[in-house]
Amino acid sequence: GTCSFVWWERLQNGMVFGIPNMWVKDIGGEVLENNQLEPDIKVKNGFKKIVDGQDEQIVAAVMFLLEECK
Repeated sequence: GTCSFVWWERLQNGMVFGIPNMWVKDIGGEVLENNQLEPDIKVKNGFKKIVDGQDEQIVAAVMFLLEECK
């Protein structure tokens, strides 16, 4: 995403417009809008596992959090 948030409105003629109303900054104060955000843990989901209903990214996240709780 763009790390910005928009208030969407629909006019009577069906036209839709958005008003940006908030953005996100990192710990250093840099606005994240239009900047690449890299994950702390990179995990590629394999096609076969996705088809089988397994999400390797969720598994990696849970394993990381379990280690943090020790």
